[in-house]
Amino acid sequence: MPGAGFKRKAEYWAKANEDMCEKPFLQVKDQLVSWSTIEFLRFMSDHDFSKAKGTATPSVATTLIESLPDKSDPRRAEEDTIARNIAAVAYVGMLF
Repeated sequence: MPGAGFKRKAEYWAKANEDMCEKPFLQVKDQLVSWSTIEFLRFMSDHDFSKAKGTATPSVATTLIESLPDKSDPRRAEEDTIARNIAAVAYVGMLF
């Protein structure tokens, strides 16, 4: 069917864009958390901290993650999305 190739490409690039925003941010989130705070954070976040290492280096992403409001704060979802997008732009900017 004509146009189907465009839809497949659009799905591919949508997934690539999502991965570019999510994967680096979650990797930093995993590295940022120390083992001593994992139990507490399981109650404060929907993220799985099972891979937490406490080894994140200072970066835009670490600063943004550390400044996120508590999960109970109504602004949390929007602030998290903004932080992910800013970190993604910084990550891509570093590549070029």
